[in-house]
Amino acid sequence: MRFGALRIFMIAMLIGNCLTSANAQSDEEKAKVSELIKFLEFTLNTLGDPEVAVGDKKTITDQSYLKIFEDKNVQIEDDLSERKVSINKNVQSYLQDVDILFKDVKFQFDISKIEKHKTSAQKDYFKVTFKRTITGTAADDKKLENASVRYAEINYDPAKQVYKVASIYSSGIRDMKTFQAWWDDLNFEWKVVFQRAVGSTVTPSESYKVMGIKEIDISYNKYITDLKPLAKLTALEILNFSSTAVADISVLSQLANLREVYMSNTGIQTLEPLKALENLEVVYFENTAVKSLAPITPLKSLKKVVCINTPIDFAEIQKFEGSNQSCKVLYESADLMNWWNNLPLVWKESFKEQFNITSTPPTGEDLARIKSAEKIDIEGKYNIYSLEPIADLTNVKSLNLKKSGVTSLEPLKKWSSLERLDLSDTHVDSLGPVNNLSLKLLVADYSKVSKEELALYENKHPSTTVIYKTMDFTIWWIKLSEEWRGIFGKAIGYTGPLDKLPLKNLYQILELKKLVIPEGSEIENITPLASLKNLRELKVSKVMKISDLSPLSNLAKLESLDCSYNPVVDLTPLIGLKNLKKLNIEYTRVSDLDPIGEITSLESLHVSGTKINNINAVRRLSNLNEISLQNTSVSNLSPLFTLIHLAKVSCYNTKLSQKDVTSFKNTKPSCEITFY
Repeated sequence: MRFGALRIFMIAMLIGNCLTSANAQSDEEKAKVSELIKFLEFTLNTLGDPEVAVGDKKTITDQSYLKIFEDKNVQIEDDLSERKVSINKNVQSYLQDVDILFKDVKFQFDISKIEKHKTSAQKDYFKVTFKRTITGTAADDKKLENASVRYAEINYDPAKQVYKVASIYSSGIRDMKTFQAWWDDLNFEWKVVFQRAVGSTVTPSESYKVMGIKEIDISYNKYITDLKPLAKLTALEILNFSSTAVADISVLSQLANLREVYMSNTGIQTLEPLKALENLEVVYFENTAVKSLAPITPLKSLKKVVCINTPIDFAEIQKFEGSNQSCKVLYESADLMNWWNNLPLVWKESFKEQFNITSTPPTGEDLARIKSAEKIDIEGKYNIYSLEPIADLTNVKSLNLKKSGVTSLEPLKKWSSLERLDLSDTHVDSLGPVNNLSLKLLVADYSKVSKEELALYENKHPSTTVIYKTMDFTIWWIKLSEEWRGIFGKAIGYTGPLDKLPLKNLYQILELKKLVIPEGSEIENITPLASLKNLRELKVSKVMKISDLSPLSNLAKLESLDCSYNPVVDLTPLIGLKNLKKLNIEYTRVSDLDPIGEITSLESLHVSGTKINNINAVRRLSNLNEISLQNTSVSNLSPLFTLIHLAKVSCYNTKLSQKDVTSFKNTKPSCEITFY
């Protein structure tokens, strides 16, 4: 039986088995209704699956759908394409569109409420509220992902004891009579709000205008005290009710399309109803009693949160920022203002200059920018002696103290995020708490820190670029050949005179992460590379004169090395490179792989065209994903048998026989092997 046909069979059987009612107990009835919605989800996913045969899909749209729906005239409010005006489709048209409008699509239904009602004829029916999420690719190749609240009405036939879908819609109000009743129940102020939002008076026949509202601004409206009427506006994206008497926001949990909510100066005390709003991007709740950000912490779509003058403490804000690094948090508290008020005048002036603060006193947003800053620069501030006032600014990644009056780094003991520190030309005499931090850059020229302590730090943190001998580095640059200068200058995009390289550009070279040495270069050794402690990727292929890899032995961060087509013989200098993932030594003079046998980080190894005749050392490379051995004397693949991640082997033109390769294929059938 085909995969698609099997799914059709499952739908028919499962619906037949599960949609009859054993008794009238409420819990069981709700369970049956829930199962029906899940079968509908399964059916739509079958129609949206490109692997299901066309004939099988036709079976659903022509026949099987009647197992779920009341009849062929059931109306479904369209949610498959964006429309300004809502329209209904009969069930067959809707189901066919699932296949027509998408290349592939997946539906997910999350039920939030099942309510039992009676019709005017006293027949039972159920109203289901659920969140519908669609992800997939449209027919025009456009990627899509959206969510909205949907409603389904389920009829129950006691004679046949079956449940079937009678309608599906998004507005929460699907007929003129229901809309009129809802509208009549609104107070005068809400009617005015909705009429302003649509730009005209509203008649029952135009209910779609209200149900399609995407933005509501009721800020400063003293007559609005609750948000209950918004429950029907499931298309709503932007809501502003700041400076109103509203204190309860529970209704917002039903508005899945909300992107921006403004509720400052209100009586709200919790953000709990917002926790399920996955599309939420902006939240303002200044001057409220909200105590916690926990409900919105999991929302990865957030871009901006403004919680100025709330009881939320700074520790929680830092925790939130750690979990939501792409979200900007603006806050202010009594503690924060006290911090500013107690700052020495020289620090205040420095912050005003760095952060372009013009207001007096600074606004909450100004103070939030300072508190969340990643860079602090007090270069030349000789009258700033202590870092104690900024001890809590633990988000800082770059701190420039050059030529300041600072004498101690002790206040930085909580600064685990610090990456770059310049304490040159200061009276700082000890590295203190930063001794245990692996900085990316430490500049300590002409400081009071001893050369012995700096040397110890350098040995402890080999990946840190430590500058305390600027003259030495300047001499290093002067002694470089013209070709090496050109290579480094090009790597950082420097186009000025190479004999007058600015110090900042020299630092850029020393912090290079990637370097490609042009093929055919005339350099005869790679000694200058020993100073590039941050290098992660190096390509020095077809330079022809490079035979010694010793200068690379201390480049602890190196992840990728291509030294192919060079007269390299010995791989011993690579023994300590525990982060190396890719190694290309093709067409070198290497004959022994033992030196790299303990570099278990290796994922890709290319040794083609070398003098290798065995690969015994490779058996320990547990993360190896691919290896190329062509044009070598390798005659045995057994060291590869235990490598569970191995996916690709190239071994043509070796001493391997067809029998050896067949044995390997039988042992590792999922591994792609190239041999002829």
